[in-house]
Amino acid sequence: MRVLSIQSQVSYGYVGNTVATFVLQRLGHQVCAVPTVCYSNHTGYPGWRGHALTPAQVRDLIDGLDDLDALAEIDLVLTGYLGDPSMVAVVAETVDRVRAANPAARYACDPVLGDTDSGLYVPAQVPDQVATLLIPAADLVIPNRFELGVLTGHPTDSLAATLVAADLLRDAGPTAALVTSVVPEPDPGLDDGTVIGMLAVTGSGAWLVETPQLPGAFPGAGDLTAALAVARWYVEEPASVLASTASGIHAVVAASHAAGSSELWVVEAQQAFVEPGREFAVHRVR
Repeated sequence: MRVLSIQSQVSYGYVGNTVATFVLQRLGHQVCAVPTVCYSNHTGYPGWRGHALTPAQVRDLIDGLDDLDALAEIDLVLTGYLGDPSMVAVVAETVDRVRAANPAARYACDPVLGDTDSGLYVPAQVPDQVATLLIPAADLVIPNRFELGVLTGHPTDSLAATLVAADLLRDAGPTAALVTSVVPEPDPGLDDGTVIGMLAVTGSGAWLVETPQLPGAFPGAGDLTAALAVARWYVEEPASVLASTASGIHAVVAASHAAGSSELWVVEAQQAFVEPGREFAVHRVR
């Protein structure tokens, strides 16, 4: 599979394209990476350098790929952080251009808008643009629980509510939703008392996996999750994708936590997502 990945890029650490490119290539996929921002490091640090690309600059990079007839080779468009409302329109235009060149191409949208702890970290116009232009064009959407609520206007404070919200999102166009940071159901098989859930919802059912939640914040974990998921989504069943994605993300975060690092240790823990080890139970919930 050849992936056109449009999202942020950093020189130090692993967020956005910097993590997605490594993961997708390690799992055997070709990647054309187009940055929306180029920073020295992610913005969770006290400071950073670099700049955001303008929509015109991103369009220029896409034009360069088109000049090579490379858009016809794209099997999947993956998008992440888009900090400018005008950038959303460029992405929507790019998805149309890729599908015009290759009608079989798919689009996976990771709507990076914010999270429960910090709220929105994009301009207020971006969610509306994403909901209007990108969600209807996507066949797979990968929001966290907060983003799902923002996009649908529906509560996501329980599994039942999240299922309803995921269906509302799919009604807008996508055939599937993969929701992270889901409020979990109690699982006596997990003995540390703190778990986090991930939910896959399609027209044929819904599946949930729960994993121990490790302490600390790990920027880029959502980008890693999206990359791990899309690498297998189109060749495996949803339950299998949930199992391998949960195993991979937990192993990388566990390695990062053990090392005392807030940066993801994707290189050191890469074998864990190439050949997922620990298997977490996946439950059909609908």
